[in-house]
Amino acid sequence: MKESATEELIINTAKHIFFFKGDYHATTQDIADAAGINRALIHYYFRTREQLMETVLKVATTKMNERLYLITQLEVSFKEKVSNLINLLIDGMQETPYLENFVVNECNRLNLTCVTNPHKELIESCLGGFMAEMQEEMKRGTIPTVEPLHFVINLLALCAYPISMRPLIQRTFGLEDDYYQQFIKNQKKTIYTILFRETAE
Repeated sequence: MKESATEELIINTAKHIFFFKGDYHATTQDIADAAGINRALIHYYFRTREQLMETVLKVATTKMNERLYLITQLEVSFKEKVSNLINLLIDGMQETPYLENFVVNECNRLNLTCVTNPHKELIESCLGGFMAEMQEEMKRGTIPTVEPLHFVINLLALCAYPISMRPLIQRTFGLEDDYYQQFIKNQKKTIYTILFRETAE
């Protein structure tokens, strides 16, 4: 196996364990076993578990930024943009349901108020345009007049909470897996209805 392929295998395996399985306390031995490699290879490429965690965290934040960037650059109406954002966020979160929790956990563990963002200027530019469009929609009366940041945070919360809290939601309300998946599908339309006071197409 080529060096780059081995390194990629380690990162992807760690991502799966941290983001999909939610096992934040996995050891390098756990990751090596899951990847089918010798643990020494992990230390060869990343030296320490801490360095591997930092690499995976960078991958996590980059993925979040990519999601945001793709949506905000679409040449579509604001409503279509929000609808696409809802679908992309929920679908992405279902693929890596513990990604956001992992980022928060690492921020707390490293005592960070925010994650260093290598694309800060780009993301701020995208958000600026998105919020400007939002304010125009508020003037037209298509969405409630609120602080734009509140709109964005509530949009993210409506998408993220049902995914990150899935075990608790299913246990509290006694939802089987099939019913939960249907609930999430309906949640996409519900979020749109809440935000725009109209039914999504």
